Amino acid sequence: MDPAKVPPFTSAQEEARYWRLKAEEFQRIGEDARLELEEYQESSRELEAELEAQIKQAEHQVRELRSTNHRLLIEHSSLKEKFEALSRDHHTRVNELETHVHQLRTKNEETAKRIRQLEQTNDDLERANRATLGSLEDFETRLHTAIERNAFLESELDDKESLAVMVQRLKDETKDLKQELQVRQKAIHETPDNEKQEKAIVDENEKSDPTKSPLAYPASNNNNKLPSSVPLKPLSVTDTGITQAARHSALNIVGDLLRRVGVR
Repeated sequence: MDPAKVPPFTSAQEEARYWRLKAEEFQRIGEDARLELEEYQESSRELEAELEAQIKQAEHQVRELRSTNHRLLIEHSSLKEKFEALSRDHHTRVNELETHVHQLRTKNEETAKRIRQLEQTNDDLERANRATLGSLEDFETRLHTAIERNAFLESELDDKESLAVMVQRLKDETKDLKQELQVRQKAIHETPDNEKQEKAIVDENEKSDPTKSPLAYPASNNNNKLPSSVPLKPLSVTDTGITQAARHSALNIVGDLLRRVGVR
């Protein structure tokens, strides 16, 4: 209490009354303070209990959070390891895929190049096919022509065979004629002189009239075939000159036939 605020007293009673009022006032203040203290202590106890409960709860939460944190750290480590492993696998897979993509691009380029080559080869084959078809048509035309020519040659070959048979027959007849001529020439050399004189007379007659010669017909047809149906009658000794002419005529016919066969 500040002494400066104490008022001056006129009497002792007034001073006693003043201090009595002050004491009652301070008593009331003390009582109020005590009640407030008790209320404060009660509220403090309640607050302390509540705080202790909250502390316990907070400690429990801290323990749970620590356990959760530990578990999360473990999970984080595991996930980190898994992530690193997945990252490595992903990186390896990406590298493999990039390599595969590069290979596919290279293969695609090679395939496109191969397709272009095949298309060009196909075009070349189509042109070659068209040329082959044209050549085949030309070959078929020439084949038909060759078949027709072959048929014609076969027909001519048949004619040639028949001519060869005819020539062989004429050769045989010529051989017979030669043998007969040799026999007759031998007989001529053995005739007496009077017969030779008669032959000379006959030769002179034949020179004056060649149509009387028995072999005049073959000599005038030396370009035709010798008829095989005409029999060769034995010539007499007086036919010496005619025999030589007949020989030349027969040889001419055979030579002409041989030339005709050779031309075919």
